[in-house]
Amino acid sequence: MKKKILCTFLASLLAFGCPVSAFAAEITATAIPNSRNLEGWGDFSDGMCLVMQDRSKLGYINTAGKVVIPPTYTYARDFSEGKAMVVIDNKVCYIDKTGTVVISTGLNYDYDAYGWANKGETEFKNGLACIYGPGGWGSINASGKVVIPFQFDEPYFFNEKGMAQVFLNGDMNYINTKGKLIFPTGYSAIGENKDGTWIGIRHDQITHAGFLHSEYSSYDVLDAKGNIIKTNVKTSAGKNYDMIALAQATLDDYGLSKDRYLSISLPVDGIATASLLYDVAVANYGGVRNVYIDTKTGREIAGPFNQANDFREGYALVSKDVTDGLVTYSYYGLINKKGQPALPLEYDPAINSKGLSEGHMLAKKNGTLYLIKNTSHKGGFTDVSSADYFYKPVKWAVEKGITSGVSDTSFAPNQTCTRGQIISFLWRAAGSPQPSISNPYSDVKSNDYFYKAALWACEQGMAEDTSFAPNAPCTRAMAVEFMWRYDSSPSYAAELPFYDVNADADYTEAIAWALDAGVTAGTSETTFSPDSTCTRGQIATFLYRGFSK
Repeated sequence: MKKKILCTFLASLLAFGCPVSAFAAEITATAIPNSRNLEGWGDFSDGMCLVMQDRSKLGYINTAGKVVIPPTYTYARDFSEGKAMVVIDNKVCYIDKTGTVVISTGLNYDYDAYGWANKGETEFKNGLACIYGPGGWGSINASGKVVIPFQFDEPYFFNEKGMAQVFLNGDMNYINTKGKLIFPTGYSAIGENKDGTWIGIRHDQITHAGFLHSEYSSYDVLDAKGNIIKTNVKTSAGKNYDMIALAQATLDDYGLSKDRYLSISLPVDGIATASLLYDVAVANYGGVRNVYIDTKTGREIAGPFNQANDFREGYALVSKDVTDGLVTYSYYGLINKKGQPALPLEYDPAINSKGLSEGHMLAKKNGTLYLIKNTSHKGGFTDVSSADYFYKPVKWAVEKGITSGVSDTSFAPNQTCTRGQIISFLWRAAGSPQPSISNPYSDVKSNDYFYKAALWACEQGMAEDTSFAPNAPCTRAMAVEFMWRYDSSPSYAAELPFYDVNADADYTEAIAWALDAGVTAGTSETTFSPDSTCTRGQIATFLYRGFSK
């Protein structure tokens, strides 16, 4: 923490090398009353951010800058899908946004184990959360039921394909959302290729040949279902790179001089951070080393900065250090993608924060906590940014009345889309017609939000059987099949390039239709991943591509 502010508004402008008019009006900073004993803790998630009081207790603040759940918890994690993990009387629980306990696991909180869960593994994603129990890590569902037994060595979370990387008895593997191992055991490393196949390296096949290079004599090639396609594939000896040589090799890709730069990071939205050589930084900038590069032009657009985070939601969190006697203080602010200052270098960001999230950020100045807000953050939802691929689809779907958020401020784009939700979306897209048949489903009640949509789907031949399974996750195959049937099931005989789609599968024509309509492509050149679950953001995108024109 800073003891005093050394940078004034004008000093911040000079540090950026920009005139006063360069500050972006869309970034505002509002002091939060009575907040001198509060610290921000992390980023906003699901419209809430953790705050710590007196360096001891955690609570939650909302995007209006109001502490809505008082700091009473010794341990707490971010909100996701309307719930957050907290520790009460050393027991792991989940609360809703009113602070009410909705899941009591009865499990003891293990400080050492949860120290490894630093990437959001314990947060709910697609209806599942990873927690620690007797025997290791497992998963519970939104009702608190253990659906994946406690057995894994490390915490994990599921990706957009419904797969999670796990470690079990020293082996690396992947599981599906039912906890079933996808690949054979005995691999020390498993990775996916661009063509949708996977590589499995067995423990006895690895010999280290360099600092950043592992050489092995053979490995298994597997398909996405874990079947071994071929094995004992010989490899030639690789080049023995060291870290500096490997980092500098990437400079050539952007036409950057090795006489000025040491390395460059992977670009985000066409902008990357580059590290100046030590002697260049010392001679010209007092040791400050990080600059931003426009990778299209190879030119520096901002810097140098002591810390330079990746761009998030159109802005990057940056810092410069100022030394006062024997003490050095760090001062943070925001820049936009043109390299212009958007928030002056006067703040301490929330602990562990990397910048704006859901259009907001917490930061301190002169001992007071401030709510930093991007007023141009669009979409109507705090979890939908104009930089997201699903921004336009969500906006379109909401404007058309096809869908709404899970709350007034949250769309939950990463939440698993259920069969009940997608059929409701399609029903509304059709104008919400009144069904004329009796309810054929044993698991659909008249007070369910999807009641009329489910009956309409049955009436239109889009869904059959005596049960609808409205709460089951909607897979990629289900999504395109529903949409294809909604489009009157046009006939398609296209030859598909996907080895994971059988020619005689019920959804083959639907996938061919989806490719032709531009609804979606494969997850790789040779895979479609028909059984992978879809998120709300993905479904909104499918509908937008299929029916917005």
